[in-house]
Amino acid sequence: MRAAVMLATGLLAAALLQGVLWARLAPGTPYQVSANGFGALPTTTNNRFVAAGLFALSGIAIGATAAVAAWSARRTRGIAMLVVLVAGSGVGAALAWGIGAWLAPGTDPAALVGADPAIIVTGHPTTGTWLVLLAQPTVAAGLYTALAAWNGLGDLGSGRAGVTGDGTPQTDPSLGIHAE
Repeated sequence: MRAAVMLATGLLAAALLQGVLWARLAPGTPYQVSANGFGALPTTTNNRFVAAGLFALSGIAIGATAAVAAWSARRTRGIAMLVVLVAGSGVGAALAWGIGAWLAPGTDPAALVGADPAIIVTGHPTTGTWLVLLAQPTVAAGLYTALAAWNGLGDLGSGRAGVTGDGTPQTDPSLGIHAE
């Protein structure tokens, strides 16, 4: 249980860091605001892609690191740790997304419509879609599952072979434990 709590705490701390870093690094989109309305400048159409890419790549790095950290806790390997990993990664990605949006600098161009003469402002960075939230939990689940499949041991190398759920030794030879 302690490993799961530590993993969840680490994922929340990583989410805070990811949100703050994304808010500082992601580029905003420049807009030209005039008396008639506003529009994005045509030379900066890739800024949303860069902002989404930064968020997704940082989530992928966190998800992969969390999966390896979860796998390293030998005694807790299994479905329960996978659920904590995926749920914590999903909540962490959503938290980072919210923190990043809250802290991101920029100006809402709609608030300045009617400016005369025309001005150029930089809007808040945005990922453009909530689908970037799926990168972190997907990579975490995929890597953890790949490590479990690669392991090939029935107990996933946790050292719990021959032990029942309550910690007592199992003596039934039909379950792969040979009593001699």
